[in-house]
Amino acid sequence: MLSPVFSGDRNFVFDFNQPIVGNGHLGQDSARTGECAVWTGPGKVTSLFLPTVPDASLTVFLGVGGYARESIRDGLKVTVDGEPRSHGFAARPGLAETIEFAARPTRSFLRVDLSVPEVCSSSDDQRRRGVSLRNYGYRLSH
Repeated sequence: MLSPVFSGDRNFVFDFNQPIVGNGHLGQDSARTGECAVWTGPGKVTSLFLPTVPDASLTVFLGVGGYARESIRDGLKVTVDGEPRSHGFAARPGLAETIEFAARPTRSFLRVDLSVPEVCSSSDDQRRRGVSLRNYGYRLSH
């Protein structure tokens, strides 16, 4: 069972040390540590099923550790339960940034699909990667 960490500022955060409910991601890097992350890939679409509060106005966030190539950021697309969603980026301590978007779930979870324009490898890491995700969650909107 996934257990959010309530941070005291209306945030419910899930990290990737917990079971990952979704697909389209590579294995955990730095598992069982505070630095645990997963890369999207090897395909261009990653799906996460996020437990939420039904019928609540939420701001959903994906904590980004980095990008395999900086140009990937500009081509990101987000869909929620199959519907395209506009998104923005915000600064957050300990992360490169967060990808944020509004949602109002009708059930106790959301399906979030993150699409990237390309996946790539490097001389340091031959895996086909897109975005490094460190955590994900939501905050209750006012």
